[in-house]
Amino acid sequence: MIDESYVRYDVHKSDTPVSNKRGLSSARIPSILSTHSITTRPNGVGLPLAFFNTVKSFIGSGLLGLPYGFLTGGWAMALISFPLVCVIETYGMMNMISCKKVLPRGSGDTFADLGLVAFGNFGYWLVQIILILFQGGCCCSYILFISQNLTILIPQIPQELWVLVCIVILMLLSFVRTLKATGVFSLTATFSLLIGVVFVVIGVVLSGGKRDDLQAFNLKSFPVFFGIVIFLFEGAGMVIPLQSSMKQPKHFSILLVVVVSMVCVIYSGFGFACYALHGKDTPEMITAVISPQYQWMRVLVLVFLIYAITMTYHLLAFPIYEAVDTLPFLKRRDKGSFSYWILSSLCRLGVILITAIPSLTPLQKHFPQLIGLIGGTCGLALAFFLPAILHIKLSWKTSGLLRRICDIGLIVIGVPSSLLVTIFTVIDLVHHIKS
Repeated sequence: MIDESYVRYDVHKSDTPVSNKRGLSSARIPSILSTHSITTRPNGVGLPLAFFNTVKSFIGSGLLGLPYGFLTGGWAMALISFPLVCVIETYGMMNMISCKKVLPRGSGDTFADLGLVAFGNFGYWLVQIILILFQGGCCCSYILFISQNLTILIPQIPQELWVLVCIVILMLLSFVRTLKATGVFSLTATFSLLIGVVFVVIGVVLSGGKRDDLQAFNLKSFPVFFGIVIFLFEGAGMVIPLQSSMKQPKHFSILLVVVVSMVCVIYSGFGFACYALHGKDTPEMITAVISPQYQWMRVLVLVFLIYAITMTYHLLAFPIYEAVDTLPFLKRRDKGSFSYWILSSLCRLGVILITAIPSLTPLQKHFPQLIGLIGGTCGLALAFFLPAILHIKLSWKTSGLLRRICDIGLIVIGVPSSLLVTIFTVIDLVHHIKS
């Protein structure tokens, strides 16, 4: 039952200092590495498939809540801040890759392993918990999106039943145990999503018109927009697994810049166009503006998007599944045994059930606020200050002055920004629930 493309090995217990060709001699590998297996992928994916995997990890359901973000932040403020956020996000992800390069061979195949080597057990669990919460939050929004839109397509079936259908489908997908094996899903999901977005744009254009109620700046609710934007980069926690899955990881940095640049253009253009055509009437989910006379188009949009988001769920849940597989009661078992496969599958089912909970609560009616809250809390930590903290710890001696200033700046800006965005998003969420 185990995919042979996975080659796992345990690092021997050791608390001795380690060094590498970059001169890092202060890092220590604590004994926890002996209890967390490291994964290598000698038969990695090629550049085209890596491209689609990376694109798919950055384009998800949050795209449909972005026009509402332009409403809350103002079109000018959004267009100015969005590219800036893209640059900062890219810098943070490059920090992760840079940290991985300075580590001893085989000791940094996941984001949590970077925290482990930098700060021991505390660093490992801090990064692991934040990563799981963020990826899990993204998965929550995915099930919410899928069940909501299935209910729109077939209103005779209640949303609760659609949530159950989602759980069954996602459980079947969880049997796919490697990123390499998800290549077909990523490829078809990416094309499906792009086709869906094209139909959304057509529907929005046909259903909208010139507006004179556009607001350029809206500082009062800008933090809500900021949280939504951070959420859009839901693939930030997947950077190291994506790089490790490649045949030639050295090409990943260029690939990442290309993908983020492309995503920035798509997101900015899509958000602005939808807001420009609908102004203050821009809904929380942009598909709602498609006129009833174009019902066939709305059905096509939802079918393509539902398929794309369903396939993406597994990719975003992958770090959580890998973390679950490191639990002590699973590590003690033979990975090729039937009992290991059953227990691992049950744990993955537990993850899916937990991420389905928000779809059964009042949060189901407040998609933008949910993704903004996820982005403002865990998303900002993963994108801004956690990579900077790890880079300072692991690469301080080899970093130039400018790089050090940038890292410190991200920490100084990122921590209060996370608190501010979280507070404002919670206030906005409470306001919407009450009204």
